[in-house]
Amino acid sequence: MNQQLFVAEPPLHYMVFPPLVVDCSTLAGLVFQEDSRALAAERIQGKALHAPALLPFEIASVAAKKQKSGRADVAADGLHMFSQLDVELHTVEPAAILDLATRYTIQNGLLGRV
Repeated sequence: MNQQLFVAEPPLHYMVFPPLVVDCSTLAGLVFQEDSRALAAERIQGKALHAPALLPFEIASVAAKKQKSGRADVAADGLHMFSQLDVELHTVEPAAILDLATRYTIQNGLLGRV
């Protein structure tokens, strides 16, 4: 009896530019010239970047804080640099967020005790 073997391989573009989910702190460090800039640049190098659709709002919030602290030039430069990044934004359904939060006991962004 011969069984057929099926092998699942990722599409070629995943091997060339592996996907990486990034958050605001990583990209803010990069675009707003924070101390973490070099590390952030190293970690995202050669990756296909993905993030929740909320990311531009979070980046704008960081820019507003920079501007309020008298660093309008850093805010403007950071927003321009962010607009040049190739980040694929993904919408997330609220029901899916609730499901994950419930499943992993996430409350206010922190893992709760099980």
